[in-house]
Amino acid sequence: MGLQGDDIMKILIADDEAVVRDSLKGILTKGGGYEVESCGDGEECLKLIKKNLYDLVLLDLEMPKLDGYEILKQARVMYPDLPVAFITGKGQVQKIMESIAQYKLNAFIEKPFTPEKVLDIVGKLLKAKRPAL
Repeated sequence: MGLQGDDIMKILIADDEAVVRDSLKGILTKGGGYEVESCGDGEECLKLIKKNLYDLVLLDLEMPKLDGYEILKQARVMYPDLPVAFITGKGQVQKIMESIAQYKLNAFIEKPFTPEKVLDIVGKLLKAKRPAL
C-alpha cells in the first residue's frame, strides 16, 4: 500500500472522543515516529480511507454516523489487506470475536490503554504488513 523503502507509516485514527484521538496521536507520533491523521465520526473516516492510502486504521467501535463494524466491512471491500484494529471499551468481546472471524479484524486495543500496549500492537501489525526483504 503506502510502503516504499523506509517511508513513514501512515495511520488513521477514528474515534469520537477527542481525548482518545489526541492521546493515540501523541503516542504514535512521539513514541513510534508514525504519520497520523484522525477523525471523529464514521462517515469522515470512510471518506479518508477512500481518499488516502493508510498502513493501518484504528477504529473506535461506537461513533456517530457509521460505527466501527460498518467501516471495517466497507474497508475490507476496498482494501482487503489493510490492517485494522478496533479501539474498544470492556464488554464487547463477543462482537469483536465475530469481526475477527467474519471481516478479518487484525487486532483490538482495549481502553484504558498504555503507550507501551498501543506501540506493541501497532508495531506487530505494521511489521506483519511489511514485505520480507
